[in-house]
Amino acid sequence: MDTLKYLNACKGKGTNLVTLIMKAGSQPGDVTKKVVAELSAASNIKSRVNRQGVQKALRSIQSYSTSVRSFGDNGVAIFAGQYV
Repeated sequence: MDTLKYLNACKGKGTNLVTLIMKAGSQPGDVTKKVVAELSAASNIKSRVNRQGVQKALRSIQSYSTSVRSFGDNGVAIFAGQYV
């Protein structure tokens, strides 16, 4: 709960937050496929700053998902991004 309060308190001129929610029983390979598709779509973002922020967050999620063997019985929500 403290993490949610911290995230709620974050303020800035701009934010990039990518949220990925995987249900229980999902495979890490599924995450990789979704992230690769989103990275491809993110290349179409016109704003350079937003595009780079979203791509960085997606690469962070991709890196995390390669180190995970399963997402447990309850699933997982992954938040990645930055605020300025």
